[in-house]
Amino acid sequence: MQFDSIASFIAMGGHALYVWLAYGATVSILIGSTVALRRATKRQMSQLRWAAQADSDGTHRTNRADMETGAEVEYGAEKI
Repeated sequence: MQFDSIASFIAMGGHALYVWLAYGATVSILIGSTVALRRATKRQMSQLRWAAQADSDGTHRTNRADMETGAEVEYGAEKI
């Protein structure tokens, strides 16, 4: 399909609302997916770094708050 002008291209032969909404939804989903993937990757890498650090220094921490505060965790009568 050829268009005579930019205005007729934007109007999309009377179907502009549907066409541009579809393009907008597609771009929004792609951007949202990319952002979510980057956040998940960053979170996972951070957790892996903490786990590696805990393994290397002999401490065992149960969650992120313990890692940040340096809290010791007790298992039974033994402090780790």
